Amino acid sequence: MDQSVIRPASSAGNANCDSQRPCSTCVKSHAYARAHAAEGIPIPEEPDCTYGDEKEKEQLQSASKVQRLEGRISELETLLSEMQLALDVSRSPSTALSPSSYSISQMAGPSCQSMSPSNTLSPHTNGSHYYDTTGSYEDDMALAVAAVYSRTPSSLVPHTEQNAVVTVTNSRKAQLRAMGWPEQLPDPLVAKHLVHAFFAFNMHAGRLFHGPTFLASLNLHPTDPRFPMIGVLHAMCAVGSLYTADIPQPPMQPRAQQPYNGQFFHVDELFHGRWRAYERRPDSFSEEQARRAKTATEEAVDLGDRLVECLQAQTILTWFYLIQARWAESYTSSGQSLRCVPPCGLSIAAPFQCMTDAVEPGKTPAIIHEAKTVIEDETRRNVFWITYALERQAACGHSFAMAMDDLDVCQLLPVRGDTFEQGLPVDIRERQWSHDKRMFLSHVANQTDSFVLFIKTSLLLSEVKNFGLRYRGRYYRGETSMYAPNQVLESPATYDPRPSPAFKELDALIAAFRPSFPPNLRNPVQDEMVDAYLYAANCGAYLAQILLHEPHTRMTSLRDPSVPKLLAAARNILDLMYAISATSYDLSLLDHLPILAWNGCGRVLIRALRVAIDTDNLEQSLVLQAEIAFVHSMLSKAGERMPLAYRYKKMVYDFLANHCGPQYVESLPQTSYHQGRFPSPNDGFYPAAPPPGSGTLYAGGMYTADDLEPPAQMHAQVPRTHLG
Repeated sequence: MDQSVIRPASSAGNANCDSQRPCSTCVKSHAYARAHAAEGIPIPEEPDCTYGDEKEKEQLQSASKVQRLEGRISELETLLSEMQLALDVSRSPSTALSPSSYSISQMAGPSCQSMSPSNTLSPHTNGSHYYDTTGSYEDDMALAVAAVYSRTPSSLVPHTEQNAVVTVTNSRKAQLRAMGWPEQLPDPLVAKHLVHAFFAFNMHAGRLFHGPTFLASLNLHPTDPRFPMIGVLHAMCAVGSLYTADIPQPPMQPRAQQPYNGQFFHVDELFHGRWRAYERRPDSFSEEQARRAKTATEEAVDLGDRLVECLQAQTILTWFYLIQARWAESYTSSGQSLRCVPPCGLSIAAPFQCMTDAVEPGKTPAIIHEAKTVIEDETRRNVFWITYALERQAACGHSFAMAMDDLDVCQLLPVRGDTFEQGLPVDIRERQWSHDKRMFLSHVANQTDSFVLFIKTSLLLSEVKNFGLRYRGRYYRGETSMYAPNQVLESPATYDPRPSPAFKELDALIAAFRPSFPPNLRNPVQDEMVDAYLYAANCGAYLAQILLHEPHTRMTSLRDPSVPKLLAAARNILDLMYAISATSYDLSLLDHLPILAWNGCGRVLIRALRVAIDTDNLEQSLVLQAEIAFVHSMLSKAGERMPLAYRYKKMVYDFLANHCGPQYVESLPQTSYHQGRFPSPNDGFYPAAPPPGSGTLYAGGMYTADDLEPPAQMHAQVPRTHLG
């Protein structure tokens, strides 16, 4: 059929239109169609004339609007292309990236290989949602610059090397400022790259934030009130940069101007500014982003604005300072974070409240509004628990008081990760409370995952820490739980709390805690996959036993009941180290707690080695040297990307040299991995730990009948800056 005859109705602007309905054109077309119609094709009796239809006018207006928008988009893309050609390209190598510079490889969007600390690493789940690092990076038109980058990554800057550094010009900054993008943040694409890296690889990200909600808010216009707080984005960029090889990290330099004995840090180690002043280099990308996150958070707190997000940013910074071995900053940051919790009402939950008439009955006192959704409520609870856990775990490495008393914490334990992500409410009668001592040994099946066990481990470590800090004061106050039956009063210097009911109760709780884990949550390493939360919970359970017994143990005593418990805990930590070393898991993804436990394990083994040396037990000496070398090698490997592990590796090295002699560190590799002279012991090599009071520690007659005096180094007076 001739398409020139059957054509759409004419518009009002057509010269052939006669302004009648049906118009003459439609009448002629209808007559022709009826005359030449094929068999079986029905033709209406009257022509269907659409002349003058309002719908047709709307369609024409819509088409015209689309054409205008397409023209404007084309003009914008042309403008962006011209602006891109004006970028200054620096071909000189750079040791650090500032927020105003980024590499060409980053423009193409993140990839699993570039974001992973190890090419063999596969991101894993921690009982929470996994955020794919290869997701879409298309921006809305408000962030058109980033959208152009993601569409044409290979043609952004002509004739540039793959890893060349591109400096953002003033015109680029002006363009971003006009779009509302915060001036101090990295380029939009780089910032999103690092935020996705943070969610993909940081173990706390999926609990500290509700991932889908946060990532959706990141695509909003920067002026939208739901857009993430600037301090949070700075903190995420600081941590996210640790997981990508595109952004170099600052070098790890020896800090102490004087050597330390391996068990205590020199004071120069504690304060970042003392050694940083000697490094003639600019701040690295992560250091600058952390500094800006701190500034932005403090400014928001001064205004009382977005306080929960301020706490989230501060918690991320605390984790960053810990991993970077910035002791003073981590101590003050964790304390400040935890002191912000009570005014926000995050440490207690209804019906618990303070006894005052100023508080509305049944309402928790807080300076922030009540949570509007289940997700918001559980996010706040998770923020508190992660803040609490970081402070408690860091406190295990020093002898100072903690920032919050456990008696002031009356909060529900967190929900499971899948329940949190789906935003499902959970009946309060099915949940556990932090102040209920039964929760250590009772794990509700449908309300327990690895994160919940991680929080319980932090609470258990807090119990041990409080006992160690307060037992002398409680003894002086005359608390009956601190006195053994028929005990003769002793001076504080010689008082041994182990026979007291309080110590025995805590010791029994620690011994029963790890075996009480649900069967499906006992092995943190399965099929080459590592559950970081569960691994930390297992390490923390054994570390609690070391921290409880170590201050009161005489390793040289045949009759000391704490010695077999210390060695059993140390070798259980060794088993966990053997398990994770057999996988391709990147050790830099671990939290602070396992590294602290590894250091505690090494310290116990070194003290046992000293006894083996004094008793001329060559067999046990070789075994212990092999174990110490393995601990040192694991800390060395983790320390390749984690300054915290690097510092603890040096502590093990120096403690061994000071405690046993410099000849015993000759076999330890300085930086390499698995290069010790001594082989790892076979399974079943060690005898089972004897029951308390049996009077033996090792097979083979390691000890003589007489107790040996501890080495002189153990009685040396040292500053109270214990960090291991």
